[in-house]
Amino acid sequence: MNTIDIAIRILLFVLAPAFGCLFFGIDRKLTARMQNRVGPPLLQPWYDFKKLMGKTEEIVNHIHLVFAFAYVAFIMLALGIFLMDGDLIVICFSLGASQVFLALGAFSVRSPYSHVGAHRHLLQMVAVEPLLILAAVTIKLQTGSFVLSDIYARSTYPFFGINTILLLSLPVAFFIVILATIVDTQKSPFDISTAHSEIVSGTFVEYSGPYLAITKLGHWFELSLLFAFVSIFFSSDVLWISIAGKLTLDFAVFLLILVIDNSTARLTIDRLVKFSVRIGLPLIIINIVLIVISSMGVIA
Repeated sequence: MNTIDIAIRILLFVLAPAFGCLFFGIDRKLTARMQNRVGPPLLQPWYDFKKLMGKTEEIVNHIHLVFAFAYVAFIMLALGIFLMDGDLIVICFSLGASQVFLALGAFSVRSPYSHVGAHRHLLQMVAVEPLLILAAVTIKLQTGSFVLSDIYARSTYPFFGINTILLLSLPVAFFIVILATIVDTQKSPFDISTAHSEIVSGTFVEYSGPYLAITKLGHWFELSLLFAFVSIFFSSDVLWISIAGKLTLDFAVFLLILVIDNSTARLTIDRLVKFSVRIGLPLIIINIVLIVISSMGVIA
């Protein structure tokens, strides 16, 4: 990795929250159009962030803030590892650790809304994080490595005698990553731990002013990481085709999430867990079995 590569990766890391901010701006604008409204300006999330940073600091307790900063730090660590072509398992565990700190922050205050949100958040983790790790395992079985630099070394991999991109050989793993993206971005039908009409933002209810802005910044980093995860499933030996394909795939997933968000009602937490156990887990296991059979050459 030369100096130019390192500089580009650092620039992408710095610009990651801008991508997350733009995502939510486009999301709010398109959602408004789908509901026959004008909607806020495209940069409204940035205006909200600046306004929050200018508010008076109100601290519930200091440990509450420590957990908030730990949440953001582990998200940034996970994204940094991803951009440096690190290990997928380490990235998944860093992402999981950030979610644990977010729940601990919610438990550290007295608000019942915060506690309910934290309980739901942990149950979401139990339902989704194991599936995300299994998706990483599936990628490893297909590519032979958890390390992104090794995965990127080839654009196609054999699947039952046909060389194809990861998207076509690992459709269930791709589905699981989309599921994790919907859950972590708190979009319907999985906006369970922050349900505004029920528990008034849940895990974030006691954050205010600049500290709420910090959690939003972490959320923007997290979104960038999840869409970067989505981009793994397309690659090409030709650089511009690879970049165009990754961006197209990300945009397609963004539109899919937007449509799902505006056409579904919120699930209860028990239904999310049942969905993961009864549908997500069997499907990812089937995908793993197919990869193993393909690698053994049982079916040519």
